[in-house]
Amino acid sequence: MEVRRASTFDVISNLPRDGIEAILVRLPIKDTVRTSILSSKWRYMWVTIPQIVFDRRCYPSDIPSSNKAFYTLKCVNIVDQVLLQHRGPIHKFECIDYLRSCSSFDRWILFLSRHGIKELILEFFDGVRYKLPLCLFSCQELYDLRLERCIFNIPPAFEGFSHLKSLYLCNDFQISTS
Repeated sequence: MEVRRASTFDVISNLPRDGIEAILVRLPIKDTVRTSILSSKWRYMWVTIPQIVFDRRCYPSDIPSSNKAFYTLKCVNIVDQVLLQHRGPIHKFECIDYLRSCSSFDRWILFLSRHGIKELILEFFDGVRYKLPLCLFSCQELYDLRLERCIFNIPPAFEGFSHLKSLYLCNDFQISTS
């Protein structure tokens, strides 16, 4: 009887970097961060992915909905930690907001404006309307902007987004010029 030894070849660690990135951008950010335990090569790969999506799958499900303040704090902390540890450009940022709070979004958009954002998707729910900060208008690399339930004042000197290919405004948005 022949005994076969298990292969010591580590397929996961030997994937090319672009292959690993292609996998990571398709996972929810929560799972993307968790891939750091797969191998030493994957440990910090998630911090350089150019697409970050926060949706319902990213937020904690173990907190009772009756404790909204704690839930919001926990969710904001998750986004803060991901952005704090990120290195390099962020081409896509999507946040489907279940937080019922807009106070942290101003600093997140400021952060994104400094990291080459090209595609920004913000959706707010539960009647919350978010007033976009002026730093959004400095994001000249934007080619896709999707906003739901947002308010924004267009600065007088703003000449437009020169690379914008897609603009989607939905549900109770408000635009004004100052």
